[in-house]
Amino acid sequence: MSVIEKVKDLFVDEEKIVWQCDECDEEFETFVKETEPTPDSATCEHCGSTSTSVRRRAG
Repeated sequence: MSVIEKVKDLFVDEEKIVWQCDECDEEFETFVKETEPTPDSATCEHCGSTSTSVRRRAG
């Protein structure tokens, strides 16, 4: 990675993704850089299930 890419990477904001677990119905949050796509799923912090749905993504 070049120096310019490293500097640009420092200024990329993160966006919050709010997930809802399909198993226990709890909501939890993860964060990704605004330039990254939304992941297909996340692991529930409450029960460990990977059966989750995106509720919203906000910067």
